[in-house]
Amino acid sequence: LYDPTFGYYTTKDSVGTDFKTKPLKYSPQYGKWSSELVFKLWLNMLNQGLIAPKDRIEIIEFGAGTGQLACDMLENLKRKSEKADTYPTLRNFYRRSHYTIYEISPKLRKMQLEKNRHLLDKLTIKPGDARSAPEDCKGRT
Repeated sequence: LYDPTFGYYTTKDSVGTDFKTKPLKYSPQYGKWSSELVFKLWLNMLNQGLIAPKDRIEIIEFGAGTGQLACDMLENLKRKSEKADTYPTLRNFYRRSHYTIYEISPKLRKMQLEKNRHLLDKLTIKPGDARSAPEDCKGRT
């Protein structure tokens, strides 16, 4: 898939047109659901004392395709966090959150960057994948 000469992700001009690996037809609803699930998991961990309110929240995605999920999730969290009177806990969550995409394909990293340029204060795009076990993913002691 990633071979420089023959790989699907390195040689195709329009990646993602041959098959679907995530429910783009539900986007941005899918991103909204995902961001709300991550928020609920964080809140549950916070309430159980597993994390502190000031801890950084890392949201990590491997092989993010066009970067649409990151875009939808971060935009939903930002929109809700701006309603401070309605969602004060969500505002804290958004302030402390950071989204990292690990992507092998330089072409897809470029697409992800273009789609999410307006969110770069909350998003980092790095080369890599789940096999490389980036430092961000290793357990904390």
